[in-house]
Amino acid sequence: MNFYGKKILFVVNNDWYFLSHRLDIARAARDYGAKVVVVARDNGHREAITRERFRFYPSVNMEGDNTDPVHEVRTVAEIASILMREKPDIVHNVGLKPILDGTIAARFAKVPAVLNTMGGLGYLFTEHTIKTKTLRTIVLSLMKVFNNPGRTITVFMNPQDANLFTKSQVLPRKQVRLIRGSGVDINRFDYEPEHEGWPVVSLVSRMLWNKGVDEFVEAARILRGRGLQARFQLVGDPDPGNTSSVPKNTLEQWDALGYVEYMGYRADIPMILKRSHIVCLPSYREGLPKSLLEAASAGRPIVTTDVPGTREIVRDGVNGLLVPVKDANRLADALQRLIENKEERVRMGKTGRRLAEKYFSMEYVRGKYMKLYERLLTSA
Repeated sequence: MNFYGKKILFVVNNDWYFLSHRLDIARAARDYGAKVVVVARDNGHREAITRERFRFYPSVNMEGDNTDPVHEVRTVAEIASILMREKPDIVHNVGLKPILDGTIAARFAKVPAVLNTMGGLGYLFTEHTIKTKTLRTIVLSLMKVFNNPGRTITVFMNPQDANLFTKSQVLPRKQVRLIRGSGVDINRFDYEPEHEGWPVVSLVSRMLWNKGVDEFVEAARILRGRGLQARFQLVGDPDPGNTSSVPKNTLEQWDALGYVEYMGYRADIPMILKRSHIVCLPSYREGLPKSLLEAASAGRPIVTTDVPGTREIVRDGVNGLLVPVKDANRLADALQRLIENKEERVRMGKTGRRLAEKYFSMEYVRGKYMKLYERLLTSA
């Protein structure tokens, strides 16, 4: 592949999300000769991005869940202004809100091609209030109106989300592709036998209600009441820009009660997983969670909910256990089963490692995206 003389511009909510989920893709495009530009909210990681020889535009308007119409117009105008200045060959929007704002901006700026990567659909699709239903209708309608059918490809991480958009005729099926996740570095997240001591159950995620954090804490309380000897860890920060964010003082109160240990943000996730015996994510809905890919790669059994995104990674009874959403009692039962059965934990963990190597490696995902870039660039 040869992308020399071409420019790819990423639109992402946060700089840290770009680094954790898109960096490998951007590096590959750069190594094939493309110039890479990143537009994202500056959360303090600008230097890490520019160190990669990527140009960085800190967005002042990119906020995760801001739905004020005036603010949205400002966001689109900001992105369109950058696009007209940079004149990219492809704009790559990552996440629901960047896809909406970036797609509209790309039409105004006459960008030749658009690649969208849909992660998790977020609270707009997990909550069913009058407000979220109204917003969901507006978002889907705008995506349909501003979609460029000839030069746009939208990548989904699981078939359920893809079907939601094609069956509602927001996107034609010929524009949709399925790539399962962002890929995992199977060398960095390598397998290591379990450590001795009390079993450690870790939830590694942003601290959001819709990640099932509340159910995890309740399951830990239930299991402590049953006299089980185990540790329960919450690993990750809240996301104040997200309406589903768990307040930090709530997390600290849970920690003080002793049911869970709130560890906050950690940079050493490979070590966290090696010291864990079980990884848990009782999410309400996902695209394809990177934290579970990392857990599978590290050879740890997973307990998660039977919802779109998570069931793409976990095969019930094979490399983990699936439980109903928002059911702390069933979650506690599944965790207890693995806490009390080391042999089953180890078997499931090793199976998960094999699945990660075969289906979710970084190399596999990277190759898929490079082929999409090549197709968009050569069809100009």
